[in-house]
Amino acid sequence: MMTYDFIKKLDQQSCDLYKKKRDKNIYEFDLTLWHLVYKLSQNKPEIAHDRFGINDDTIKNLSMASESQLARLASGVLISFKLETPELEIISLLQKDYDPIILIHDKIDALDCTYWLLLKKIASKDKDIAQQIFGVSMELVEKVSNATDNQLRSMSKLAMTSFSLRFNQNLIIEILNENKENPRYLISKLKKIQQSIRIEK
Repeated sequence: MMTYDFIKKLDQQSCDLYKKKRDKNIYEFDLTLWHLVYKLSQNKPEIAHDRFGINDDTIKNLSMASESQLARLASGVLISFKLETPELEIISLLQKDYDPIILIHDKIDALDCTYWLLLKKIASKDKDIAQQIFGVSMELVEKVSNATDNQLRSMSKLAMTSFSLRFNQNLIIEILNENKENPRYLISKLKKIQQSIRIEK
């Protein structure tokens, strides 16, 4: 009975998330990540495979995707990728002293920095929602929400932020190639959300 209740709750969570109005900042960041994977699939498929754990068949389909197809993969509800950088590494860096002054010539990875600042922004409104959107632990959400913007910028210079898919990659091909009017397309999108929901152990 407990297993049934758990599955029912998970289904309800995914349905609620699917119905929510998408956040443009989340959507645009997710779309940016998909474009990065798309470019890697075209030009450096071995990096797409190693960095995101995507197989050759999926890489081939992504490399031929159109702009509108890529947009199907992006979500304004849950980021499609999970953090692979060890959370303890990030937390450790946030506990260290940092220079509160960011100089104009300092080299900062825009993608990494955007990720952390966006997590902080969402967490400032609702930590539980931020945890689900990014698929990270509440401890990390707390640490990031309490950090200053420059502290996060400083940390992003030191940490190598890497990602992997939060859902079964077979859904990528289904979402890319299925007719949007077909019920199977909506089922695939719903499965993507279900599989991306973080479950606390």
